Amino acid sequence: MITIKGRKLRWWIVVLVMGALTVFVYLLKAGVGGDLSGQLTEQSAIGKIKTRAEVTDYLNRVPGAIVEVDHKEGDSYSVHVYEITNGHTATFGWYLVNQKTGEITTAN
Repeated sequence: MITIKGRKLRWWIVVLVMGALTVFVYLLKAGVGGDLSGQLTEQSAIGKIKTRAEVTDYLNRVPGAIVEVDHKEGDSYSVHVYEITNGHTATFGWYLVNQKTGEITTAN
């Protein structure tokens, strides 16, 4: 066994591996679209809506379209997809994105 100043190297390896694993889990949890409580963020909810086929098609056809969280309804974000044209709001659709599950339902 290799020693460092009288201590076994094995314990240092265990400490380093555990630290690296802790950092990895922290970054993984924060990086999958959620905050550290495990819930989706508003930006993640918007991203999920933008990947839907009908919304992607709409965004390609209407370059000035807006996708934003309008408000919260219980455990869900209410996401509004629309454009402002000729001085009024033209809604394409409303979606609810569950903060805990990521499930999307249309609210039209």
